[in-house]
Amino acid sequence: MKTKTNDICMFLLLTFLMPFFFVLCQRTSVHPVLQLLFYGLEAASPSIAALLVLAKNRQLLSFFKKNFTGGKSGTALLFPCVFSLAPMLLARLCTGTSSSGHFLNYDLQFIVIVWAFFAEEIGWRGYLRPYLKEHLEKEWYVPVITGIIWFLWHYHYFYQNGIEVPLLCFFIGCIAESFVYEYLLQWSDGNLLSSMMYHFSWNLCLHLFAINPADHAGNEVPYILMTLFEVCMVLLLLAYDKSKQLHSPGTKY
Repeated sequence: MKTKTNDICMFLLLTFLMPFFFVLCQRTSVHPVLQLLFYGLEAASPSIAALLVLAKNRQLLSFFKKNFTGGKSGTALLFPCVFSLAPMLLARLCTGTSSSGHFLNYDLQFIVIVWAFFAEEIGWRGYLRPYLKEHLEKEWYVPVITGIIWFLWHYHYFYQNGIEVPLLCFFIGCIAESFVYEYLLQWSDGNLLSSMMYHFSWNLCLHLFAINPADHAGNEVPYILMTLFEVCMVLLLLAYDKSKQLHSPGTKY
């Protein structure tokens, strides 16, 4: 028990400190390739931290066997796209505003979006989530606590002025999306591919539908609507889960 707690503390410490270190490295680097490399390491700090702790305990092989197996690997790559696409498409249809059309104006942006598939989920949903599920009394605590930690971890992007969205909406979104991650993992029997695909497709759709205020001359309405639709989606998932539990006593989603 104490060893696990020490490991999770080490994971969180590395996860929060590494981004700041890599931000400093970016600022002292003049070569664009090095800057991109350090940016990638900054974004991947949750997964890097988890892999370092797992390697220390010689648990890498068992971790990958546990988190990347299951009979739903195919649909785990497709089903999450629906959950990322729906709120953003609805927000886009409701606003109907024109965007700056900057999506994929340069190849590096697409590289950054693809990197989201690998960067974070080994840490958040692969390493942190099982610990919280084991130690928290109620299941709904897990996505809430994970969402809060995930939100706080983004401090380095705000420090770099890399996130220009309504702070409250971003906070609510982190928690709402954590419930979606939880549902996808339950549905896919713990297959981490579902989380990785959701993270990637969410970032992709954010640019594809130009939801960020920066794409609308500072207009925050599309982002606010997207957040509201995400909350509605989570409420529907929770209602569906509650209904399923009532009809199948003792069954968890």
